[in-house]
Amino acid sequence: MTIVAFVRRKSIFSHEIVANYIQKLKPKTLAIFLLVNEQSRGTNFSFISIFPQILKYQCDWGLMCRMSKQNDFVTTSRSTRIPEDSTVRTTDFMTLIP
Repeated sequence: MTIVAFVRRKSIFSHEIVANYIQKLKPKTLAIFLLVNEQSRGTNFSFISIFPQILKYQCDWGLMCRMSKQNDFVTTSRSTRIPEDSTVRTTDFMTLIP
Protein backbone atom coordinates (compact mmCIF):
# COMPACT_ATOMS: atom_id res chain seq x y z
CA MET A 1 0.00 0.00 0.00
CA THR A 2 1.22 3.49 -0.87
CA ILE A 3 -0.22 6.59 0.79
CA VAL A 4 -0.19 10.03 -0.84
CA ALA A 5 -1.38 12.87 1.40
CA PHE A 6 -2.17 16.41 0.27
CA VAL A 7 -1.00 18.89 2.92
CA ARG A 8 -3.21 21.95 3.35
CA ARG A 9 -1.63 24.27 5.85
CA LYS A 10 -1.13 27.95 6.52
CA SER A 11 2.02 27.60 8.60
CA ILE A 12 5.52 26.35 7.90
CA PHE A 13 6.38 22.81 9.03
CA SER A 14 9.48 20.64 8.87
CA HIS A 15 8.99 17.53 6.77
CA GLU A 16 12.14 16.05 8.35
CA ILE A 17 10.49 16.02 11.80
CA VAL A 18 7.31 14.48 10.35
CA ALA A 19 9.38 11.86 8.50
CA ASN A 20 11.37 10.92 11.61
CA TYR A 21 8.15 10.54 13.62
CA ILE A 22 6.52 8.35 10.94
CA GLN A 23 9.66 6.23 10.53
CA LYS A 24 9.71 5.53 14.29
CA LEU A 25 6.11 4.28 14.05
CA LYS A 26 7.20 1.71 11.41
CA PRO A 27 3.89 1.67 9.51
CA LYS A 28 2.86 -1.38 7.50
CA THR A 29 2.93 0.44 4.18
CA LEU A 30 5.29 0.45 1.24
CA ALA A 31 5.66 4.23 0.98
CA ILE A 32 4.20 7.50 2.27
CA PHE A 33 4.34 10.71 0.23
CA LEU A 34 3.25 14.29 0.89
CA LEU A 35 2.08 16.71 -1.79
CA VAL A 36 2.70 20.20 -0.43
CA ASN A 37 1.82 23.60 -1.92
CA GLU A 38 4.82 25.84 -1.28
CA GLN A 39 2.95 29.12 -1.93
CA SER A 40 -0.31 30.55 -0.64
CA ARG A 41 -1.30 31.11 -4.29
CA GLY A 42 0.45 29.49 -7.19
CA THR A 43 1.53 26.23 -8.73
CA ASN A 44 4.81 25.61 -6.88
CA PHE A 45 4.36 22.15 -5.33
CA SER A 46 6.70 19.74 -3.59
CA PHE A 47 6.38 15.96 -3.75
CA ILE A 48 8.02 14.65 -0.58
CA SER A 49 8.72 11.04 0.34
CA ILE A 50 8.70 10.64 4.13
CA PHE A 51 8.74 6.85 4.35
CA PRO A 52 10.85 4.68 3.91
CA GLN A 53 13.34 7.48 3.21
CA ILE A 54 13.24 11.25 2.87
CA LEU A 55 13.30 12.62 -0.68
CA LYS A 56 12.02 15.98 -1.88
CA TYR A 57 11.15 16.97 -5.44
CA GLN A 58 10.08 20.59 -5.88
CA CYS A 59 8.64 21.88 -9.13
CA ASP A 60 6.62 24.83 -10.38
CA TRP A 61 4.07 22.74 -12.29
CA GLY A 62 2.31 25.75 -13.82
CA LEU A 63 5.55 27.07 -15.30
CA MET A 64 6.52 23.61 -16.53
CA CYS A 65 3.13 23.13 -18.22
CA ARG A 66 3.37 26.53 -19.94
CA MET A 67 6.81 25.62 -21.29
CA SER A 68 5.69 22.24 -22.71
CA LYS A 69 3.46 21.59 -25.70
CA GLN A 70 1.36 19.07 -23.77
CA ASN A 71 -2.35 19.84 -23.36
CA ASP A 72 -3.59 20.88 -19.91
CA PHE A 73 -6.46 18.42 -20.10
CA VAL A 74 -7.04 14.76 -20.84
CA THR A 75 -9.70 13.44 -23.20
CA THR A 76 -11.09 9.92 -23.26
CA SER A 77 -12.57 8.00 -26.13
CA ARG A 78 -13.79 4.49 -26.70
CA SER A 79 -12.06 2.53 -29.42
CA THR A 80 -15.12 0.75 -30.84
CA ARG A 81 -18.87 0.78 -30.46
CA ILE A 82 -20.67 -2.33 -29.28
CA PRO A 83 -24.03 -3.03 -30.95
CA GLU A 84 -26.85 -2.47 -28.48
CA ASP A 85 -28.28 -5.96 -29.02
CA SER A 86 -24.95 -7.67 -28.41
CA THR A 87 -24.62 -9.82 -25.29
CA VAL A 88 -20.96 -10.72 -25.70
CA ARG A 89 -18.30 -9.07 -23.61
CA THR A 90 -15.62 -6.93 -25.17
CA THR A 91 -11.94 -6.53 -24.40
CA ASP A 92 -12.00 -2.82 -25.30
CA PHE A 93 -10.98 -0.38 -22.60
CA MET A 94 -10.92 3.37 -22.10
CA THR A 95 -7.71 5.03 -23.25
CA LEU A 96 -6.23 8.36 -22.20
CA ILE A 97 -5.20 10.56 -25.10
CA PRO A 98 -3.07 13.53 -24.02
